[in-house]
Amino acid sequence: MRGGGFGRFALVPVDREAVLLDSQTGDIFTLNQTAARIWEEHLQGESALSVANRLSTSFMIPAAQALVDVEATLDLGRLPRFPPPVSWCRFEASSQDFVLTLDGNELLYMNTGARTIRLARNTHRAPENLVELIAPCAPRLADLLGIHVIHASAVAVAKGAWLFCGDSGAGKTTIARALGMAGAIAISEDKVVLEKNARGEIVVREDGERTIRDWIGEAADRLRSAPTEPVSFSQLGDARAGAHREVRRVDFLDAQKRYPGSVFIETQVSASEACVRLVQACFVGSHDRTRWLAHVEMARGILRHPVCELACPEGLASIQSAATSLLERTARRL
Repeated sequence: MRGGGFGRFALVPVDREAVLLDSQTGDIFTLNQTAARIWEEHLQGESALSVANRLSTSFMIPAAQALVDVEATLDLGRLPRFPPPVSWCRFEASSQDFVLTLDGNELLYMNTGARTIRLARNTHRAPENLVELIAPCAPRLADLLGIHVIHASAVAVAKGAWLFCGDSGAGKTTIARALGMAGAIAISEDKVVLEKNARGEIVVREDGERTIRDWIGEAADRLRSAPTEPVSFSQLGDARAGAHREVRRVDFLDAQKRYPGSVFIETQVSASEACVRLVQACFVGSHDRTRWLAHVEMARGILRHPVCELACPEGLASIQSAATSLLERTARRL
């Protein structure tokens, strides 16, 4: 995998397309084949004019038109853009490596060297919502240990794992439970731990979510009993342990695309868009170029299997009714 780019940008090929990271803003852009070529040459130090001249020769178009096209492609405002996901809290760099803040107030420090978390210094007693405070930190802390966690649910079907990605409220848990009632085996409802095995396959660790959930509860208990003491997050490394299943399919869910029907509707997603959406589901953003590239590589491994957008029927009863036929149809293809 190439992580081409200078300073602010990183470019990674995905199938015949590419994704471009703006590390200054956290925005990710999808590029078609021609746009990917233009950006690759630009990031290698080529001027817009020299890129345009080669484009003019390759596509037999007037040089002036080629230059207009190149300059338009290098204009970030004109590219398909995926902004960073909106969160109720912020993670910011600090002398403690990372700090969780809300409305400018420091809540929790994360020390990557010591692998500990602790409440902010101005907190003399533990907040009542400690579990809710620690939960968004857990995937980021796992990432610091080299563990990939994505915001998704998962079920076991046939020989592999079937993942559902989407924002909170998109229906990840609902569809996983509906498929479980239809005969699939539930793996995760909100957080999926991914790993690349020795054969290069992307697999789901079946006990990953439980390990993360257990650590969150234990960390909350310890901070509640001793608010000024640090708590280790090394236990999150156990999320790698246990049985695993290869990822065989991923579906993206969007609450805005539910409709008054009785079946699930599948729509193909381009490789570059699927890659971006998988990377954005990894919780941790783009603060670390190396880790961002690692998440892109993980996403590219998943893209060897079917990736679709899944429109769900409205209402729990309709989803449950449609889940059986969806499971039967999909299991035959996995």
